[in-house]
Amino acid sequence: MEKTNLIKLEKKLLGAQKAYEKILIKIKKYPDYGIGEEDNVQEIEEFEESLGLRKNIEKALKEVGRAIRQIKKGKYGICLSCKKEINPKRLEIYPSATLCVACKSERARRKPWLRFPWRG
Repeated sequence: MEKTNLIKLEKKLLGAQKAYEKILIKIKKYPDYGIGEEDNVQEIEEFEESLGLRKNIEKALKEVGRAIRQIKKGKYGICLSCKKEINPKRLEIYPSATLCVACKSERARRKPWLRFPWRG
């Protein structure tokens, strides 16, 4: 991968990392609306909603962190499955990608539940 593209993608990843960390800080603050029963119901509803969001943000943060570490090791942009270079256009769109399109498609074909985890 060209050095200029690598630098550009690293900046993009670092920016995403900062943004995700800020979101996590906001989400982790537990709302306190008061002591009334209605207030408690609202608190619980918001807390439950934030749990799903927090899980997704934490996953994205891990992916971004892994990509940044791969850049520092000089292994960024290499498919974890076939060990070939991931298309730079794919990395531009999804900088934390760890699989090339072919391997990702094959994995989705073999294990469709990984593609749509909410389907059970």
